[in-house]
Amino acid sequence: MKKYNLFDNFICLLMGAIIGIFLYINFFTKNNKELETIQKDNKIVEVIKKLKRQ
Repeated sequence: MKKYNLFDNFICLLMGAIIGIFLYINFFTKNNKELETIQKDNKIVEVIKKLKRQ
């Protein structure tokens, strides 16, 4: 058994969590922006369809 085995594991888990949170935030914000633009585009299309019906 190493003397700092538990401490090393804790540091590795902490670094992994930080990297995971960083990647999650990056991809989540990118996907959110794409979803917002798609929703805005859909609203414009719905308005055009309503105008064509009238």
